[in-house]
Amino acid sequence: MDWAFRAIHPLIFSFPQCFLMVFLLVGACDAPPRFSFAELKEDYLYNRTYSTFDVVEYRCRPGYMRNFRARNTYVCERNRWKGSNNFCLRELTSDFG
Repeated sequence: MDWAFRAIHPLIFSFPQCFLMVFLLVGACDAPPRFSFAELKEDYLYNRTYSTFDVVEYRCRPGYMRNFRARNTYVCERNRWKGSNNFCLRELTSDFG
């Protein structure tokens, strides 16, 4: 392409520029959050990369029970993890002595 055509059509980019722009717009997340009350399910333990709209799921650790009023998943959205952190509740013990 000659310079005149590019001047007339400033939104025309080369393939590497387009790829980079799409990657930056789509985004990615770092490792999902860690919690003292829950751990990632095994399916997600070894993932190294997470793209926008990837979902991870947690299970409650011993001593906690699942709160079914909250989702136990987190979603990668715009380079950040989003979700509820009250999906596990401390188990009540009946040990009085």
